[in-house]
Amino acid sequence: MVLLILTRAGFEDARQRIAPDADAIWVGGDVLSPAEAADLRKSGINLTVFSARLDRSDLWWALDVVAEHHPGSVLWVENSAPQRDEVLDGSPLRRHSEAIDFPPNQRPRAINFYRVGEAFGEFSNFAPYPIRLKERTWPTSEHYFQAQKFAGTPDEEAVRSCKTAMAAAKMGRERSRPLRPDWETVKNGVMHEAVLAKFEQHAKLRDLLLSTGDALIIEHTRNDPYWGDGGDGSGRNMLGHILMKVRSQLAGG
Repeated sequence: MVLLILTRAGFEDARQRIAPDADAIWVGGDVLSPAEAADLRKSGINLTVFSARLDRSDLWWALDVVAEHHPGSVLWVENSAPQRDEVLDGSPLRRHSEAIDFPPNQRPRAINFYRVGEAFGEFSNFAPYPIRLKERTWPTSEHYFQAQKFAGTPDEEAVRSCKTAMAAAKMGRERSRPLRPDWETVKNGVMHEAVLAKFEQHAKLRDLLLSTGDALIIEHTRNDPYWGDGGDGSGRNMLGHILMKVRSQLAGG
């Protein structure tokens, strides 16, 4: 069993009830003092402390991190109330599989998007909003993302010159072209760079993104279990996470 703890109260509860049986414990950056963390590690507990505090808006990202390090493990998550020191229903720990089970009256509003012509289609990388990066103009964020698979080669410009985002995507996915060796390491950063540029450089898009408040943003499609939610919520929804991160950055968070 792996524990994900956000608050001090949640940690105390976990330690008293089930921590001794845990395979690993992950805590927010403000939960423990350095001395407490050191003592727990000396006692044999596999403890990981995030570099920053965790709020409920960070849970989806934190869950991805924990799941990546402990695939297939049973995960218990502290279910925190809007105020960090509150405990919902008197039960700060809840069993978790794929998504946090917030009480109905506290469940965050979710926004699904996928196709350009549908609601919030502007969030799609295929949406026709050019961006300026690397001293060049890219017709869409999809053009930029796919082209960076071949950064510094003629294929980068070939992707940039594609007439449509779909054509850029197809070219970028062609494995006959030599993929940069560090792509799996840098791809999330490249996507964040493209999305941030898109919403910084288009006031209309910036306002639209900020208007979503603290809603969950989900690329809802069965076609992509990494950038999207896999259609059934089992996917990682990395594009949704990046959009929410950019939203926080634009809001000054």
